[in-house]
Amino acid sequence: MQSVLSKGVGVILRTASKHPHFFAPAATTTNSFILWETGFASHGASKQPLSSSPLRFYSAKAGLATAKDEPEKSVFISQSADIHTNLALEDWLYKNFNFENHQVLLLWRNDPCVVIGRHQNPWAEVDVNLAEESKLTIARRNSGGGCVYHDRGNLNCTFFTPRAGYDRKKNLEIICRALDRQFGLQAEVSPREDVTLHGYKQISGTAAKLGKNAYHHCTVLVDADLKKLSALLNPNTDGLESKATKSVKAPVKNLKAANDEVTVENALASIGYEYLRTYSDGNDGGEELIQKQRGFQMVNPTNEWFPGLDKIRSEFKSWDWNYGKTPEFSFQRSYPVGLGRDGNIAANISFRLNVVKGLIQLATLELPSEKQSLLDPNTFADLSAFINAIKDRPFHMGILATFEGLLFKRNNPVSLNVTHQRIRESLLNA
Repeated sequence: MQSVLSKGVGVILRTASKHPHFFAPAATTTNSFILWETGFASHGASKQPLSSSPLRFYSAKAGLATAKDEPEKSVFISQSADIHTNLALEDWLYKNFNFENHQVLLLWRNDPCVVIGRHQNPWAEVDVNLAEESKLTIARRNSGGGCVYHDRGNLNCTFFTPRAGYDRKKNLEIICRALDRQFGLQAEVSPREDVTLHGYKQISGTAAKLGKNAYHHCTVLVDADLKKLSALLNPNTDGLESKATKSVKAPVKNLKAANDEVTVENALASIGYEYLRTYSDGNDGGEELIQKQRGFQMVNPTNEWFPGLDKIRSEFKSWDWNYGKTPEFSFQRSYPVGLGRDGNIAANISFRLNVVKGLIQLATLELPSEKQSLLDPNTFADLSAFINAIKDRPFHMGILATFEGLLFKRNNPVSLNVTHQRIRESLLNA
């Protein structure tokens, strides 16, 4: 048994004796799972042992035999800090769990990464070069909304309900009440249904996915690296045209900057505790309601206990998902070439790319025919070979640097007469 204790909050985490996960495949039912619970439940000073036998049966295909007016609640805490694993866990629960009589709040943290919405363009939202240099993952989630930065100073909350029980505002009000009750912080839900401090500083972004089930997830900035957040989420997008969903920029603030007693651990306990004491209509049920809930459970997202999880994780980790799902976009830059007799720029050469499913479908070079003499023949040949070589290749920002190097004879003061084959090899090694 493990416990999380904070000012005014005592929470018991129930864990299995050998395995910190609670799902095991049902022996006789397809696509069904049994909830196991072992250890001790604690309310006040009393402790009662819990049975190690199966306590509840939940199927994604059918409801429980008897319905209750008020669903039971659990707080699941992921033991993984890998973004693809946690996204896969979210998706697995969304697809396989029945939330009619047992609703769940999943709390999770990640190692540093950037997460974009399902319909976003990573190059429009993230400084991809900086992310790659920092060996920082860019992941696409399954819900809509904007781009967010995650690290261990950021707490992620996912509220799972049946579709009919989806209520984003009530979920955010739980977070606001938790912050007020525990830390005296006056957070509020904005008209855009984000959580703000002091009326404008955003501490939480939010997104959702709706189907037969629903989930609403949000970030809570506790002690995140805001300098890294700012650097990564402000890319140079000059020349990029896209109809993908754009993030709405907003000033942000860490909770710790408002109250230095706040930590991710006690924020997690406070939000989980508030969730368990809240009725599905949003009213406070106090300690009496908490005693009726299933409490906090550590979960270990592995394929052994969530069959099929590895496959979902592989899909979330793939290039086809993270970059190939990018809506069609174009990229264009213009460069001055030559000087006229009056000392002004003689012409501009335009480099344009059309990108479909993350692959360069069309690459063009535009320069008025009467101005082609401004480029020496070797440079023109190099650029023409480059244009042909990048067709059907994955888009990346290094392509722009390569083009500029060829155009302005960078890296070689004598000649860059690059053959078609050499350009292909340089792209493969990029």
